[in-house]
Amino acid sequence: MNLVYNSLFCIVVFCCVSCTSSEQQHAGIKGTFKNFKIQTLYLEKLVNPKPIVVDSAVIDDKGVFEFKTYKPTLGFYRVKIDEQRFITLVVNEHDNIEIEADFNAPERTSKIKGSVETDVFLKFNAMAAQLSLRLDSLNTAFQSRIQQPGMDSIKMMAVSKEFELPYYAIVNPVQNQMAQAIVTYSNHYACLAFIQPLDPETHLNAYIALDKGLFSKFPNDRNVLAFHESCKQLKKLAIGQESPNFVLSDPAGVSHKLTEYRGKWVLIDFWASWCGPCKAELPRLVKLYAQYKSSTFEIIGVSLDKDKSAWMNAIDEFHMTWPQLSDLQFWESTVVPLYGIQSIPFTVLIDPQGIIRYKNLRGTALQDTLKKILKN
Repeated sequence: MNLVYNSLFCIVVFCCVSCTSSEQQHAGIKGTFKNFKIQTLYLEKLVNPKPIVVDSAVIDDKGVFEFKTYKPTLGFYRVKIDEQRFITLVVNEHDNIEIEADFNAPERTSKIKGSVETDVFLKFNAMAAQLSLRLDSLNTAFQSRIQQPGMDSIKMMAVSKEFELPYYAIVNPVQNQMAQAIVTYSNHYACLAFIQPLDPETHLNAYIALDKGLFSKFPNDRNVLAFHESCKQLKKLAIGQESPNFVLSDPAGVSHKLTEYRGKWVLIDFWASWCGPCKAELPRLVKLYAQYKSSTFEIIGVSLDKDKSAWMNAIDEFHMTWPQLSDLQFWESTVVPLYGIQSIPFTVLIDPQGIIRYKNLRGTALQDTLKKILKN
């Protein structure tokens, strides 16, 4: 699905027109191509794991096509000439969509009538394309740096760190605009394509607004239901909520509960021996632990390893002296859904009462936070 996940705060003005039975009978997708070739087009519904063909149509000698057997249902679609040439649509039931486009560049030249959801999608996507251009320039500069002779993993990490600030200077303002726009368009299905890259910790209000808007409007849609369930989990894991308890074993096979550590500030560090970024963070954690370990602070390492020997070797190699726990189930670990883990390293800092206070702190941000809360 060729979606660009960024957006602009903007207002779509549209008229709500009641559908008559005649309009419903003519609901469908048709259009006209310029500079066309007579050939078969395919209408694909964009679903996981891959798109499925729901209809086909032949471009006639006037460039006209119409999908006649298609029965509109809610979802993301594309009118496909081939894998490089297609038009993305967001279709609602009873939409009567008309398309005009150049056969050779359909996505860039298309004019679409009859689909409010597609209007919203295209407005968001146009601004996202501008963001992509800016990021392409930054990425070109980054690639030029890391391809210099003598570049090793340590130097590459330093270059990556150098590019973090300009990257977020470009991305953060657009993501803030995207979050605002999603709140504005919270009852539009098209927003599902743009919520994905937003950090739910930073933009929880956008997630909650979209969940409320979509669930009230499309309560039986499969994607909306899945999003609704994920938002339930986000609310449970929000800052200020009680941290979910778990029971895992240490390397000796002894079981431990998270609640055993109540009364201390606890940093839960989700990591694995196979995770390069995790291991890059460990030397800093070792220093912080030596500095702050006390009766009021503890680190708990929770590994997503599968191989016990690899897990134990990494503990020894990096001199991690804080408690280490795992069920050795890789991404099937019970803690993955419990804490909504999408990637590692991932950290959760909980207070002495077991309340989540910070999430995903690393590097300088973690150091500064520990200095602030443990200053006494």
